[in-house]
Amino acid sequence: MTRWDDVGDLRRLLEPASLAALLREGGVPATGAAPDHLRLKFGVNALVGVRIETADGHLPGYVRTYADAAQAQLVAEKWRCIRVDETALGPGVRLLPGGASVLYLFPNDAQVRRLRFLYGRPRRLARLLGELTAPGANRTDLGSAWFETLRYKPERRLVGAARLVVDGEPRSVVFRLRADDADSDLTVTVARLHDALGARIPRPLGAVYGNALVVEDHVAGKALAAAVNAGEAVAAPLAEVIAALHASEVTLPQRTDAPDVLRRALAGLDQLGGVDPTITLAVTQLHADLVAAMPPPGPSTPLHGDLHLDQVILAPAGPVVLDFERAALGPAAHDLGSIVAHLRADGHDAFAATFLDAYARTRVVDTAALAFFVGCALVQRALLAFRSLHPARRELVPHLLSLAHEELHGRSPWDVTFPRRSGLWPAWTATGGVRRHGRFDPVGRTLVDAGPRDDDALPGLGPLLVDGGTLIAYRPGQRAVVRVEGVDGIQFVKVIPPRRAGRVVIRARAVARVAGSTPGFPVLAEIVDAHVEHGTVAFAELPGPTLRDLLLAGIGADSLPAVAGAVAAFQSAAVPEEIGEGSTSGLEGWVGFVSAHAPALTPSYERVLWSLPDPPGGNQPALAHGDLHDGNLVVGDAGIGVLDLDGATAADPAEDVGNLVAHLVLRAFQRGDGAERGHEHGELLLAAYHAAGGVAGREAVTTMATRALFRLACVYHFRGRWRTLAPRLLHEAAVAGHREAAR
Repeated sequence: MTRWDDVGDLRRLLEPASLAALLREGGVPATGAAPDHLRLKFGVNALVGVRIETADGHLPGYVRTYADAAQAQLVAEKWRCIRVDETALGPGVRLLPGGASVLYLFPNDAQVRRLRFLYGRPRRLARLLGELTAPGANRTDLGSAWFETLRYKPERRLVGAARLVVDGEPRSVVFRLRADDADSDLTVTVARLHDALGARIPRPLGAVYGNALVVEDHVAGKALAAAVNAGEAVAAPLAEVIAALHASEVTLPQRTDAPDVLRRALAGLDQLGGVDPTITLAVTQLHADLVAAMPPPGPSTPLHGDLHLDQVILAPAGPVVLDFERAALGPAAHDLGSIVAHLRADGHDAFAATFLDAYARTRVVDTAALAFFVGCALVQRALLAFRSLHPARRELVPHLLSLAHEELHGRSPWDVTFPRRSGLWPAWTATGGVRRHGRFDPVGRTLVDAGPRDDDALPGLGPLLVDGGTLIAYRPGQRAVVRVEGVDGIQFVKVIPPRRAGRVVIRARAVARVAGSTPGFPVLAEIVDAHVEHGTVAFAELPGPTLRDLLLAGIGADSLPAVAGAVAAFQSAAVPEEIGEGSTSGLEGWVGFVSAHAPALTPSYERVLWSLPDPPGGNQPALAHGDLHDGNLVVGDAGIGVLDLDGATAADPAEDVGNLVAHLVLRAFQRGDGAERGHEHGELLLAAYHAAGGVAGREAVTTMATRALFRLACVYHFRGRWRTLAPRLLHEAAVAGHREAAR
């Protein structure tokens, strides 16, 4: 069977090292190169966008590679008859060694042909933009013109920004250079929309070359995607702008209806399934689901046609919507579905719900049609992850297809669930800041409310709440934490089933006993009261923020050396007789949880599981926390404190350290940083740990951190708002697993 990437030089083009080598063989002085975009026609040809690094900087370009080398040679011969722009790296178009691929160096482009005549000649472009920006102006200062490429899609379009001085006045504009066969009605469309919506869209300034070059006012502000991620965006103004667009009576020359959207989604599914056979089952099911869910024809409104978070700027006067290249008449749910899909793909379900509520105050939301359009848009986001060569695409694509499946079959109203091997799963959801707790049946997929005051498995919980205690954490039937204020100060009462309470007390007191004889041992919360028969154990408050709080605030790195020293001291203590030997490294059960909830993800998780290194063997067991992460570490004035010793055991010391290192990567993701920052924190922790005499070796810790990342990928599949992190964590586990296997 032919592989999807068996097209010309495609395999070489998709690997940075082999791509750079191929370019050097073709006479390009590349010190490095990376692919950043892929468009594929199975078995025929492919386009790969590339970023080429040289000793003097970088240059964009792209490569067309062909299954039939004669096609490449024909294209190259055609370009020999055309005046090709020279670049800093030599001829702008050339046939690469092997004869199957043609390299185009910016600004040479086979379809956006005016790119090299304008962008390659900045004075000509400045003069033309000046004429469009201020018709009748006498002079554009060509020497002071400044240009920036905002987006470049080879053979499709370039979007750039320019700062000009026209008749002594500074002007900022955005220009779009498009393929020669691009829609010629764009300027008419944008002009009509601007007449209806005013400052809600950029002011069009003009177009030339049959709309191949379109110019509009530059809009200053923050991109909506960045604002939502930073928690700075408000949904209502966005909903008002979109509702105003849909309520306008603008006549547009194009139409986009549900069959058009379905056709594109099914084509995307076919491509994704052809690339990754492990998702064939998910693709087949989703194909049938989308066909069945397609809504009947309904009212048409003016649409943006490609509405997502990157198409909106939060300007001082309110949201401004950009890029109306796909504007058309069609169902309003198409626009709503596109932006809701982007929000849900990025884990912003609450913002999506608020946006829809605000929109519904002025216009009707067709909820049945909305599910269809959200599902189609999630397929497009999965296709985008593949085409943009997202580093985690093998994990991200199945995740997005799973979200599309859930959208069509009804999403769970619960924000967080806690899987169990048998019985019902604890769960909770939050509305208006108030949590509602319940139990989820993973077999019947039914949900049952569960109030903390009436939990038969936790008989000590209700009385604490009746007496004024504050519920801090709660898993129905499993455990709870209640904050109690009394004459003796603040206490935190752990509530568990009575049959487990005795073990909790024994372990906590046993660890406290060895703490006194171990230098540098972390501070422990003292047991001040215990009623085993009721399942309650009260601990004195351990003042100070948790390491998790500090990391999420971006100020936790300074505490890592002290944390490392405390962990090393903890592991150096004698293991109390009351504590037995154990391990927390089993992972197969977690794959079962994910499979039960989202069968389409099973191949992705199993693939990574099989690549993971085995737990290290032969290490001397040491005192272990059993669930050591940054939420169980307190950074206080009295030193580093440790919470929650329920799972204290004797185990390989690498397990605790590896779990903590994995959580540093998780917090980096939650803070909006890349994995690199989490790995930097892990290196800082490990260096300090070994300097303090920590006994777990680096390789053993790395192995256990990799396995912990995989477990977190499973856990966070069930974590509502943070569910979008699951594929990123899975990708990190996969990368680390392959790195370990290669050593």
